[in-house]
Amino acid sequence: MRKIIFSFLIAVIIISTGCKPNRYQRYITIKSNPSGAVVWLNDQEIGTTPVTTPFTWYGDYDVILRKDGYQSLHTNQKTKRPFTQWVGMDFFFEVIWPFSITDQQNFSFTLEPLANQNDEMLIEKAKKLQQDK
Repeated sequence: MRKIIFSFLIAVIIISTGCKPNRYQRYITIKSNPSGAVVWLNDQEIGTTPVTTPFTWYGDYDVILRKDGYQSLHTNQKTKRPFTQWVGMDFFFEVIWPFSITDQQNFSFTLEPLANQNDEMLIEKAKKLQQDK
């Protein structure tokens, strides 16, 4: 009887693992303060903040944010590997585990405003440039 139950369980596992859509979804969401900054992730423009995009590997990502009136931000961010993606566990959760899993990584950035120069300072600089000619 145990052999029949064991064989049945093995058959169910084998049948349940074949030809299924990818049930493990990975997403990066990038937010900025203020919102509306254009985002480049690894040299590809992905949209304006807040923006969510799928990703396939864990590791370093090159992030660039640009918004008029604010200093551009260029940084690296690391995605954190959850325990479901540890070596050995990843096979179980991607192949055998019958339920969908979503890994959501969130990055938040604060953009610094450009330094304000008042009109008098600009006029002084222009006069100085004219005198230096």
